[in-house]
Amino acid sequence: MKRISLIILILVFFMNIQLHAEVNEGALWRSAVFAGWGQQYNGQKMKGDIFILTEIVLLGTSVFTYILQDNAYNDYKRAISDFDPKWDTYKDRLLLCQISIWVTGLFYVYNLVDAGFLTDPPSSAETETSLDLKIDTARGHNYLMSYNRRF
Repeated sequence: MKRISLIILILVFFMNIQLHAEVNEGALWRSAVFAGWGQQYNGQKMKGDIFILTEIVLLGTSVFTYILQDNAYNDYKRAISDFDPKWDTYKDRLLLCQISIWVTGLFYVYNLVDAGFLTDPPSSAETETSLDLKIDTARGHNYLMSYNRRF
């Protein structure tokens, strides 16, 4: 059994595994700036709005739990007596703060993976704004003014 495990371990170690993924760079950097912006760029407006709202709630929760644990720590430091209950309160609030920050971070990473790797980039027609203005004069002169923007 040990030999089979060793052979499998050696094969896995020396195997050349290559992963190729097409990266949607436009959505990836947008989602890195603000969660949900990349999803909106990909044309998923509702999903982008949900991501934006979720990230705002998670960030607010992280800040709130940080303030709670900081206040509990300050109460513990200022305590003259009853150290144990105040320390237990601080530990509980610290754990809640750490969980909140981890959930926020994991959601942010999921946001990046979703925007950059799990969705196809939009076509240029979906992300391009254009304005064409054609003016015909009485003397037969034609003027064409055009404005195109992609963001």
